[in-house]
Amino acid sequence: MRHPRAFTLIELIVSLTIFTLFVGVIASTFIVMSRSLQQANEVRKVYTEARGLMDRLTQDIRLYTLDYDCYEDSGNSSVDLIECENQQIDGGNGETSFLALISPDGMERVMYDFDDVDQEVQILKWDFDGTDWVRADGFYSGWQTLDTELVEVRQLIFHVAPLVSSYENGRHAGAQFQPSVQIYLEAGSSVSRFGELHSVELQSAVSSRVYSVSF
Repeated sequence: MRHPRAFTLIELIVSLTIFTLFVGVIASTFIVMSRSLQQANEVRKVYTEARGLMDRLTQDIRLYTLDYDCYEDSGNSSVDLIECENQQIDGGNGETSFLALISPDGMERVMYDFDDVDQEVQILKWDFDGTDWVRADGFYSGWQTLDTELVEVRQLIFHVAPLVSSYENGRHAGAQFQPSVQIYLEAGSSVSRFGELHSVELQSAVSSRVYSVSF
């Protein structure tokens, strides 16, 4: 009786080697794809949170207008708030990291400041009670850090124009009537599992929708 031919040891080794290589390639491809998807998801989350911060700044700039009295370069020194001390707008390009806004009726103030040491964006709001400026609800203890759980803000720069108020004494020569602010925001992940990620950079130019002020 004839017995069927069995696999030799060499054939088994070769087969197992090929199978092992095949499984290794499949596993490596899966790991790379999974890692890429996780990184893309992390970048998306960072972008979404950075976009939310940009939208908040944009909304306030549109609803309010530049608080020129808070900047020394505006030629006014009528504001005695300590937060306004030594705040200036670069006369060359209108650059500042401190954004001071005021409502059209002059009854509310909003301030944004970027702390480049702790890489945080802070906000402070004021109300005018008829005789003096007082901190608004929720800001009695001072500056509040904007909640950016996933985002590490690496740079926040404002470019304002014009450098002097166009609401006073008619329109200044060469200045647009409505103040505008160009925002540059650079952010990265603060909780990355993959080491350093590419920064997310956002830019926007926003004009105030305030056409006149009553103060």
